[in-house]
Amino acid sequence: FRGFEARYGRFDIKSREDSGKVVGQAKTIYEYVEPENYASHVAGDYGIGVIPLTEDNTIHFSAIDVDAYDVDVFDLAMRVTDLPVIVTNSKSGGAHIWLFSSAGVEASAAVAFLKNLAGKLGYGGHEIFPKQVARASDEDVGNWINLPYMGGTRTAVMIELVDERLERLDAKIGDFLAVAEQNADLVTTDWLETFNSGLKTQRADADLTEDWYDGPPCLQRLFVGDKVVAAKADK
Repeated sequence: FRGFEARYGRFDIKSREDSGKVVGQAKTIYEYVEPENYASHVAGDYGIGVIPLTEDNTIHFSAIDVDAYDVDVFDLAMRVTDLPVIVTNSKSGGAHIWLFSSAGVEASAAVAFLKNLAGKLGYGGHEIFPKQVARASDEDVGNWINLPYMGGTRTAVMIELVDERLERLDAKIGDFLAVAEQNADLVTTDWLETFNSGLKTQRADADLTEDWYDGPPCLQRLFVGDKVVAAKADK
């Protein structure tokens, strides 16, 4: 989770609501994030968040914030098994879908990929981190996102085959890091641009507009169905 180093977020948990939403005090720390801050996060002393957008407007990690408390994280993980992303539980009962890159990629390419993926999954209106792809000035630091594995919570949801059945595995931090590093070696700007280009072609073939593509799958199907009906009527 390497990002902007001169600021980081800190979250002290106070309570948890019946809905699952965590209540606490969040603040931005105007200091360099240090290894001991990550260690305190993993130990559960307090949570930290990192700003994904680095000083040169590249990213080493980014995420979709699925802010829906009733999301089925197992189903979500199943739907992205063919992509180099990892699904974790979020502190508020939703999910985060993480993308990592070892070499670092252009923020614009990563955000375009995640927007495409969010739309494909039916979460087109949900937040993408980083929220911007370039800084307007030195004072424009950016937004931080809470990291997973705070005190052993917010674990990654992975899929394993047990007795010929796919089952959910709440991955330990070592397993999560191993998969994250493996995925990160694959993700380059060229890979992202190729993926995004492929999705544009799929959209053109399906005759979907940008507005409908970012909408829920049910509306996409209705839109395509209306086009088919109209085409048959013309004949």
